[in-house]
Amino acid sequence: MRKSFATRIAFIILAGALIAFDVRTAARAQEASAVAAQNSPAAVQTAMAEKANALPLFTRASTNKFHIDNPSFRHAQSGGGLNNTSAVALTAGEKLHYGLRQAFYTPGAYIAPAIGAGYRRFQEADAPSKTGSDKFADYLSDYARLFGTLSTTEIFGSGIYPILFKQNPKYISLKETSQGSASGRARFLYAIGRTFVTNGDNGKRQPNYSRFAGDFTGAAIANVWERNTPSKRDRFGSPTEINRRRGVAPTFSRFGLALGFDALSNVLEEFFGFGR
Repeated sequence: MRKSFATRIAFIILAGALIAFDVRTAARAQEASAVAAQNSPAAVQTAMAEKANALPLFTRASTNKFHIDNPSFRHAQSGGGLNNTSAVALTAGEKLHYGLRQAFYTPGAYIAPAIGAGYRRFQEADAPSKTGSDKFADYLSDYARLFGTLSTTEIFGSGIYPILFKQNPKYISLKETSQGSASGRARFLYAIGRTFVTNGDNGKRQPNYSRFAGDFTGAAIANVWERNTPSKRDRFGSPTEINRRRGVAPTFSRFGLALGFDALSNVLEEFFGFGR
């Protein structure tokens, strides 16, 4: 069992690394193509100067470097306009506000726990004496636990850790930065890869430390309120098998599920404009 679990975790990490490498390679090719496609170098320099004047937090030299490395500014260079605020480093207050919004003001923050709590009801073997009201109370308890885990993950992963690691917690769509020229496959791989790679406040790509740490923090803190529940009972109603939700293995299991949920959210955001 432990060997199988370790194999799954290793596969997730390896797949993430391969996808991140594929995304980085595709992004470099896209950047080279965008630079070659520029028809008016003077207009590009004018746009960079105007954007630099609007960013008092950066010097003119560091701003120019930031723009070159940032996909949102490449979008502006290729005609996407300079109103894309993704190229501007968020302040600590803006990051914290974003984390709170992700935790409490998005549909997914309430829909995901509702679905998860329903699934848990199918996993648990209820005692014969439980009434419908008891089962509904158990559903609400599961909902509260899952909501607590997800909101904790988002507050840390989208708010607190991006401040500490100086990273951008927002998802940057490849559809926008490529002006719709990217294929569906490239966008799908890009969305998955953004689970593992993000942009720092300096505009450079780097491992998504904020998301990794946020997912693991939420998975670990969940041990405070999670409870083991019976998955099977004998004919007398005594538990014979247990759903273990506290401990090391359940923590890493939740961590892996959180990464999968992040990837799904990125795909929904990339193709449908919602999810994160």
